[in-house]
Amino acid sequence: MFQLVNLEYLELGDNRIKKIENLDSNCNIVRLFLGANQIRKIENLTSLKKIEVLSLPANAITVVEFAQNMIH
Repeated sequence: MFQLVNLEYLELGDNRIKKIENLDSNCNIVRLFLGANQIRKIENLTSLKKIEVLSLPANAITVVEFAQNMIH
């Protein structure tokens, strides 16, 4: 996996993504757009310390797991 340490904006809408993973090396992401995918569970986002916008419309989300310090 690439290490895009300066990446701040990531748009991966409409890509049939089923799981959010391998973002820990990209910890400077501020805006993450994952709309119109097949994501069912929100987890593994604790490494995204700078996240301000998380957009997940048009997914089949049934489970949401956030670390307590991520809830604003």
